Amino acid sequence: MRQLTLCRRAFTLIELLVVLGIVALVLALLLPAVQAARESARRAGCASNLRQIGVALQLYDGANRSFPSGYLSQTASDGSDVGPGWGWGTLLLDCLEENPLRGLVQVNLPIAAAVNSESRLRQVSSYRCPSDAADPAWSAFSAWGDVGPSPASKICDIASANYVAMFGNRELGSLGTGMFFRNSHVRTRDIRDGTTTTIAIGERSHSLGKSTWVGAVPGAMLGLVTVEGCVAIEDGSGMVLGHAKPGGRHGDSTNELAMFSSEHTAGVHFLFADNHVAMLSREIDGNILESLSTRAGNELVVVPR
Repeated sequence: MRQLTLCRRAFTLIELLVVLGIVALVLALLLPAVQAARESARRAGCASNLRQIGVALQLYDGANRSFPSGYLSQTASDGSDVGPGWGWGTLLLDCLEENPLRGLVQVNLPIAAAVNSESRLRQVSSYRCPSDAADPAWSAFSAWGDVGPSPASKICDIASANYVAMFGNRELGSLGTGMFFRNSHVRTRDIRDGTTTTIAIGERSHSLGKSTWVGAVPGAMLGLVTVEGCVAIEDGSGMVLGHAKPGGRHGDSTNELAMFSSEHTAGVHFLFADNHVAMLSREIDGNILESLSTRAGNELVVVPR
């Protein structure tokens, strides 16, 4: 009988390299799509956070007949803040169903008080943008030198956040023209420009300027060492407030620490006083953003939705 012999033919090196090349090409094509899908989900999550904050603002307004203060502080004779410093994010905790955390906060005592050490470090998911991978907490300093903060001047550590309230179109430390400033009690009827064209809250990326939900730590300054090795410093109220610089841009490395920015490629999310959320391009005219920042500037502007 004739015996049949089966021959097994292995892949040649060239065939193996071709297969590996095809697999690598497919992965290269799929990876950007996967990353884009993930960023789209993170972007949607960020917008959802702002809508939750908007609902909380409306609940607070309904219960107190005004929106929360930008932050609470007494002042010294020179106009500087002496505390306690708790911000709008703290005042909204009950309206965001963060009642246990709100119960920990001793608002009659300064943020840096030992009794508030646990509460000021708590993470609040509604105040964090999913696209920003910032550390859970950062340090507030009272003094900055030519190369960075002075270790001896550290006041306390505070929780990170990515949303700051609109102070207006003036430099921080003065009376705000927006919805939030020191000891503010802005009511809906005070927003004479209209709630659909007045920004309430906006994003800030920690790579361009740090922020927190806790408040403006008394005696602290908002500082950051830039990529050029320079030290940029803003008023400490910038920890919870942001402003629109007249004629300036927002959302990139050319902006000031206390302006608005994000990790989203398409732009920066803003919550308006009527509770709608819009993403504004980084290329938006600075004068338009300035108009949207004021509550009673009598400007005429159309807001994208």
